[in-house]
This record gives sequence, structure tokens and C-alpha cells, in this order.
Amino acid sequence: MTEKEVMEEVEMWNWNLNIFEIYDSVRYESEGDQAKLLNYAFKFFNQDSMIGDLAYHLDVELEKVETTDYGRVVAKIEKELP
Repeated sequence: MTEKEVMEEVEMWNWNLNIFEIYDSVRYESEGDQAKLLNYAFKFFNQDSMIGDLAYHLDVELEKVETTDYGRVVAKIEKELP
């Protein structure tokens, strides 16, 4: 599969398929295509654990995804209560 075909396939899923339908969609693909699809899907769906579990089940190694914890800023405000 080309990169464009992978993108189109995964973006077509776009939460309209459940994990079992995604499994049916990729299980008969070649190992290389499974890896492309699931790696793109893992990134596209924000590292969804179900995609990770499916990749594990199909013995597909996912590429490491670099993340940044924007929004996880913790501010401590000390204020005296009346």
C-alpha cells in the first residue's frame, strides 16, 4: 500500500468502525501493510489503547510516538481561607 492509500483507509475508519471491524479490515493484509495501517492508525487515533492491543495481537511492532505533555501544567495556588 502506498502512504496515501494507508492514510485514506485509516481516515475512512475515523471512529465509524469498532475494533472488531478494524481487525476484519486488516487481518488478511500482508504483514507490511498491517504495520503501515496500524502504525498510522495508532498515531491518527492519539495512541488509542485498542489499536495498540490489536497491533500486539497481530504481532505488529508499533513505532515509538514522541509526545509532549502540553496541558498537564499543575499550578499550586496558596490562598488563605477566611
